[in-house]
Amino acid sequence: RNNPMDDDLVCMERGTWDDAGKVLHLPVYIARTWSFKAKIVSFAMLVAVRLLRYRYRMDFKTDADGKLTEATCRLQLFCFTVPTSFLLFGMTDVSHERDGSLWERWTILFGMPIFSYWLERIMDTRGNTTKYWEHVKNEVPDSCICISG
Repeated sequence: RNNPMDDDLVCMERGTWDDAGKVLHLPVYIARTWSFKAKIVSFAMLVAVRLLRYRYRMDFKTDADGKLTEATCRLQLFCFTVPTSFLLFGMTDVSHERDGSLWERWTILFGMPIFSYWLERIMDTRGNTTKYWEHVKNEVPDSCICISG
C-alpha cells in the first residue's frame, strides 16, 4: 500500500522458505509471483528482471514466541548480492497483534532512508481474504501484467 513503484501484488508463497535459517528466497522473475501496473515501463521492468535474474533474499528475525518480526531484504542480480551499503530493504511487523498481517517495508539507498510503504496480508493460509482485501479492491487496478507460466 502506497508503494511508489509499479508493482502492486506479490505472492510470497512462490518463494523458497528455509525454516532452519528463517530465510525466504523470492525471485521476481518466476511465473505468477509479482503483478505490475499495466504500463509500458512495467513491461520493460519485467523484461529486465528476467534478464538480470532479479530476486530478494529475506532474512527474518523472530521473537521469543518464534513469530517473524523483522526482515532484512537484500537484492540479488545474477549470482551477486548487492552490498547493503548501496541498497538495503527491510520489513518490520507493525500489526497490532504482531501476527504478520501488516508490515512496514522500508528502503535505504546509500545510507539514506528514501521511502517506506505497507505490505498487507490479503489472504490467510486457508485462502480466505483478510480485512486488508478491501484495500486491494479499492486501490489496485483491475488489469495488470505479470510473468506467466
